[in-house]
Amino acid sequence: MQATLQVRQAVDRATGMLMEQRATDPDDAHCSLLTSARVQSRPMAEVARQILECHPDLED
Repeated sequence: MQATLQVRQAVDRATGMLMEQRATDPDDAHCSLLTSARVQSRPMAEVARQILECHPDLED
């Protein structure tokens, strides 16, 4: 259960970062994250974590 919560938090933070970076709404940012995961054949949580790691300056 804790792992699921951590995944959700990472996805939510990455979505927020994409919203800020691209000046877009939550649905578009989430869709962008999902599309990236599909194109890369990677789990969405992994893509979200990569975004968070590559752009720590955008977090909070």
